[in-house]
Amino acid sequence: MRHNPPIRPGIGPVPRQIRAKEKNFSWQNRPAVIQCTYSSVSYHSGDFMLSIYLQRVIDSATVADLRAAYLDAMGGLGFRHTLYAARFLLTLPAALSRDKTETYGNFPQEFDPLLKDPDLLARSVWLRWSARHSGTISTRNLYQDRGKSAQDGSDKAFVLARRLGLEAGQVISLRDPVLHGQGAVLLIPFAGATHDDVERRWAVSHQEITALSWVMHLRMAGIRQNGAGQLTPRQREVLEWSSTGKTVTEIGTIIGVSAATIEKHLRLARNNFAADSTAQAVLKAHLSRQLFTRDPSNNPPQ
Repeated sequence: MRHNPPIRPGIGPVPRQIRAKEKNFSWQNRPAVIQCTYSSVSYHSGDFMLSIYLQRVIDSATVADLRAAYLDAMGGLGFRHTLYAARFLLTLPAALSRDKTETYGNFPQEFDPLLKDPDLLARSVWLRWSARHSGTISTRNLYQDRGKSAQDGSDKAFVLARRLGLEAGQVISLRDPVLHGQGAVLLIPFAGATHDDVERRWAVSHQEITALSWVMHLRMAGIRQNGAGQLTPRQREVLEWSSTGKTVTEIGTIIGVSAATIEKHLRLARNNFAADSTAQAVLKAHLSRQLFTRDPSNNPPQ
């Protein structure tokens, strides 16, 4: 009788050498394969699994790719429902950064209004805890510590989660001073899961999940940065000269074009970054690492 190779969610057939490794694998006394009681799909834990998931996350070129890779990873590690929310560049004034909250998840459709309303999601007990703390916390402990605010009906996200049987989960705080941002991940094993279900799954895969979450968060920052307004070589050049204090007339003389042409390039650069002034465009171009990136031998502005 022929047996088909096992399938991992979002990855495909498990290579023969990895299947053999799974058979004898033991890492910190963890089982290599744990059968989920709520479905016929197995979820797996181990360093070999982590490398596969990490590669998918790192190779993601778009937010959609990153979302799919991360959600597949969380599902493969025992958490069917995942909710991610993050904001970056929080040290900048809101009018300057105009940075929207990045959210995605695979919660039931009833959660769609939350994903479309960052303010409503920001008031949830999960994100409020993540904005003030680092590390992880189970919702069991979170609700005990902040039970009144979570259960008095004012937290619409919590009320909805409880109604859908998504109350028991794990929260990961993604506060990062380097990125000047904050984020959070809420993980739920499956609808109707108990807090004990969460703790069992978290005990098995918490290291892999935490590592993947941070890599995903950092990759998200990079994708968003790369998706910022892209400057043409001429727009970059005039912004660089402008950042050194040169006037429009002076830049025109240096480059050898009219002042009107310089004004046009500056205007297009401002439009690319939705900036209200050239100074804002310079700052945003700097934050997206588009200024002074040429080889030093190419004689950048002095």
